[in-house]
Amino acid sequence: MAQPFRMHLKMVIRFSFLSEGGFSNSSAGIGAVREMLYNPARLERRFAMFEALTLPALAAQTSHDLDVIVLTGDTLPSAARDHLEQILSPYPWARVIALPVGGQFPAIKAALDMVPSPPCTTHVGTMRLDDDDAIKTSLVEHTHGIAPHIAGATNGAPFVISYQSGVFATLGGGEIAMQDVTVRNPLGIGLTLVAPIDYPGNVFRRNHRALAQYYPVFADATPRMFLRTIHRDNDSNPVDPDGFKTLGPKRARFVLKTAFGIRPDSMAALG
Repeated sequence: MAQPFRMHLKMVIRFSFLSEGGFSNSSAGIGAVREMLYNPARLERRFAMFEALTLPALAAQTSHDLDVIVLTGDTLPSAARDHLEQILSPYPWARVIALPVGGQFPAIKAALDMVPSPPCTTHVGTMRLDDDDAIKTSLVEHTHGIAPHIAGATNGAPFVISYQSGVFATLGGGEIAMQDVTVRNPLGIGLTLVAPIDYPGNVFRRNHRALAQYYPVFADATPRMFLRTIHRDNDSNPVDPDGFKTLGPKRARFVLKTAFGIRPDSMAALG
């Protein structure tokens, strides 16, 4: 008799993780990447976004049936490392993993391997989230809810759950500027690869926009499942949405509170 589907969900958030490759200025060498990542003003902005957006939305999840790995480098300045540990300490589902400089994918794989799955696990879901974005407060519960049904249709093969509807938020200027958007290709916010527990890959193995070339992808159009920020420190250009609608200030504030558990004034203060 087949064992009932049981997924262990592991989310990886890279927080200023110093690695060989993976950044727009990586070709300039590891010294240039280190200087960019650990610039005090940039670190202050990353913490501000993480604490105002990413972390509140995670804390407000309707299910905490997951492990959140905040991956950083063992060269992160000690004050920043201490602060990262401190702000995550109230949450038993989150942990900091600090690793030496190396390739980004091997480091992510090593970090995932450091979080063992419970004995009853049949599948592992590896989920992406950046430290300046947020997910809808029901996304974890929703992912757990649909994964068994998709697994039944893929006959045991790995598959991807991609969320296509969300909001883009432009930071700066003391205002809340948000748009409802839909995207055509998988976006790396809440994006999850679900695979049998002995599968060696994870969601970071391939470029997120090209995942449909390698796996069956369930493109979920449930409204407003992600929040993607646009700001001065974006390391990649935002994808062009297939459709968008600008939200007025009152509506934007309502969406932030009800969909993401984010305080509007906290977002308005970000630059």
